[in-house]
Amino acid sequence: MTDLTNFKPATVQDLMSVLESQAAQITGAWWKTNAASVEAYLKSLASAGIQTTEALATRQIDQETATQLLQAQANTLKLTLTFAVYMSEALAQELVDTFSSTIAWAVFNRTGINILPTVVKPVTP
Repeated sequence: MTDLTNFKPATVQDLMSVLESQAAQITGAWWKTNAASVEAYLKSLASAGIQTTEALATRQIDQETATQLLQAQANTLKLTLTFAVYMSEALAQELVDTFSSTIAWAVFNRTGINILPTVVKPVTP
C-alpha cells in the first residue's frame, strides 16, 4: 500500500493517477489469487461436458443419466458463481476502502481536517 501521509494532490489528475494505480494493484492481486480456481473449475466443467457427451454418444449412459449429470454440473456452476460473486464483492469493498482512505488522506494533508478519523491516523511526533 502506498504511504499517503504526505500525499497532497493538487489536481483531479494527481488523485486519479494514484487511484488508478491502487485499482491496478488490488485487482491484479485479486486475479492472481482467484485465476487458478476459475481456470481449474472451467477445465473441470469442460471435461465433464465432453465425458458426458461421449458416454451418451456411445450409449454408456442413457439420456436420463446425462440429464442428471448436466443438472449436477449446473448446480456446481451455480455454487462456483456464487463464490465468484462473493469474491467480487470482497474486491469491490477493498477498492471502496482504499479509495476512501486515499481521498481522506488527501483532504487531511491539504486542509488539516480529518474527515475519516477511523481511517486517517496521523502520527504525532
